[in-house]
Amino acid sequence: MLANGFPDLWSFEFLNVHNCMIMSSVVIEKSILNKINNFKNIKNGEEDYDCWLRALKHTDSVYVKDVCFYYDGGHGDGQNW
Repeated sequence: MLANGFPDLWSFEFLNVHNCMIMSSVVIEKSILNKINNFKNIKNGEEDYDCWLRALKHTDSVYVKDVCFYYDGGHGDGQNW
């Protein structure tokens, strides 16, 4: 993590250095996706990172500090969350 925490706004310059945007936590306007021609099929598996970088050339991203989703890495495995 960054020494002073994450900034409230993430710019292209920030994300280009810190690849920390998680695919399942992003909400983006369809008009931005249309402007950048959506996701590209990239063989190295970095379609999302490429998409975020291209989108951030048109807008900034707001970092929301509240927990907005829960990712179950164990796929449930009998635990109650």
